[in-house]
Amino acid sequence: MRMEKMEIPKVEVTAEYTPSNPNVVLKARSIVREASELPEFGGVGSDFTPLEYMLASLASCEAFMFGMFAKMLSKKMPNVEISVEGEFGIGEGVKSLRIKYHITGIEEETALAIINQVKTTCPIYNTLVKACKKISEEVIVKPN
Repeated sequence: MRMEKMEIPKVEVTAEYTPSNPNVVLKARSIVREASELPEFGGVGSDFTPLEYMLASLASCEAFMFGMFAKMLSKKMPNVEISVEGEFGIGEGVKSLRIKYHITGIEEETALAIINQVKTTCPIYNTLVKACKKISEEVIVKPN
C-alpha cells in the first residue's frame, strides 16, 4: 500500500524561561504546557523533561499512525501501546533507542505490516533513525 504524498503543515512552538518559574513554558497553537528538568540538573522535576517530550513525540506519532494504518489494513481495530527508552550523551545526542510495540487484537502478520508502514512514514521515527545508529525494536502481539 502506498500513501499519497501528504504535506505536513509547518509546526511552531515557543519556549519561554523566566526567573519566576523553574520550568519552561511551551506554547503551540493555543495550547500551553510546561517542561521541567530533573532535580540533579537544577530543575524541580514536575513535568516531562525535554528528552521525555522527544521520546513521547516518537511514541505518540507512531501510535497515531498505527491506528490510521490499522483502519486501512485490518478489519479489526487493535490496541497498541508503544514504549520508548532512550540513552543520551551530553554533546552526543541520542546514543540508543529501544522501542517496544505491545499489540492486542490482530494477528502478528498484520501487526508487522502495520508497523512497517508506520516506520516508513512517521516523520519523527525517520528523523531519529538518521540521528541514532543503535535502535532495537521488539514487537509483542496477542491476537486476543
